[in-house]
Amino acid sequence: MRRYKRRIFCFEPMSDFLKTVAERVVIYDGAMGTSIQKHNLSVDDYWDKEGYSEILVLSRPDVIRGIHESYLAVGADVVETNTFGATSIVLGEYELQDKVREINIAAVKLAREAANSFNGTKRFVAGSIGPTTKLPSLNHISWDAMLAAYEEQALALIEGGVDVLLIETSQDLLQTKCSIAAVFDAMRKAGKRLPVTAQVTLEATGSMLLGTEIGAAQTALETYDIDIIGLNCATGPREMNDAVRFLCHNSTKHISVLPNAGLPQNEGGRAVYKLTPEELADFHHRFVTEYGARIVGGCCGTTPEHIKAVVEKVANATPAKREVGPIAAAASASSLSGGTRIPTSSSTTSGTPPTAVAIIGFPCDIASMMALGVPSVSEGRTKTSMPCIN
Repeated sequence: MRRYKRRIFCFEPMSDFLKTVAERVVIYDGAMGTSIQKHNLSVDDYWDKEGYSEILVLSRPDVIRGIHESYLAVGADVVETNTFGATSIVLGEYELQDKVREINIAAVKLAREAANSFNGTKRFVAGSIGPTTKLPSLNHISWDAMLAAYEEQALALIEGGVDVLLIETSQDLLQTKCSIAAVFDAMRKAGKRLPVTAQVTLEATGSMLLGTEIGAAQTALETYDIDIIGLNCATGPREMNDAVRFLCHNSTKHISVLPNAGLPQNEGGRAVYKLTPEELADFHHRFVTEYGARIVGGCCGTTPEHIKAVVEKVANATPAKREVGPIAAAASASSLSGGTRIPTSSSTTSGTPPTAVAIIGFPCDIASMMALGVPSVSEGRTKTSMPCIN
């Protein structure tokens, strides 16, 4: 396993994207998949690869460009490329693994064309990097194989000209680390430093799919030279509230929040999201003004109407001031007693400054996970098990 090298870019000027984040609230777009479904596309539109929406950047670029424009028209600052599943890992399930570069560059081109068609405030393009369909912690794939796949995608997104690299919907902390290592390898090879966002996904239980709680995830990711830590997918803003507050109170990074439009409900065999635009906007207003989040938007089930409401409610809001310093912590203490954050005494006999230690029990072996009742995940996840339908 290659070691991740920190601080590989010296004296890089702050990007326009990070300058904007430092100045005001930045608002992402909403769901891509939800908008695609409204077009009632045929199998022919998918080039007989039904269900693989990333192919639409080649087969129906007009649809994808139009979706980007629909979010920009209501005031979104950022549009995500339609590349959530555009690694060779996912493409290989559709026998398209040789089209990684073509699909990613085409997706960036469409998003950039849409962004550039709007005058006034600068709009940004985020390169979406999803979790693939494999979990390295469960030996679905090796570190090196996943690293190579992520690096290939990141290189294409950088070549295409994205403004920020967005690692999203991370359900396995090892996968998150691998994707971070890969994008920094890619940036080193490309000779270009871009802002990097890492967003994890918490289930309704409050932890990631393999049992990692938000304190462990934040502690593990805090040491990387990423610029933004956040949450997206799986649940709505109501369920994310405590985790958003935790990140804002404990992370030294900017915080992003892109929730679903509530928890999905099964109606006629389809996932239906019931959170209204006004409700999403109200939650985001709290995240910004009470907790200090600076990047908000939407994931599965959110529409241009949701983002329009968020823009109207939050665009001119003043984020709460956050004063967070580095905290000594451990992401794993090889403990099976559960996660507990234990601050030290406020004074010490040695006179050294007090620190805080996060003792977080996250079993790394399958036997311990099974003993603790961590939900099992079947080997060799299929292409229908992509965790985010967006």
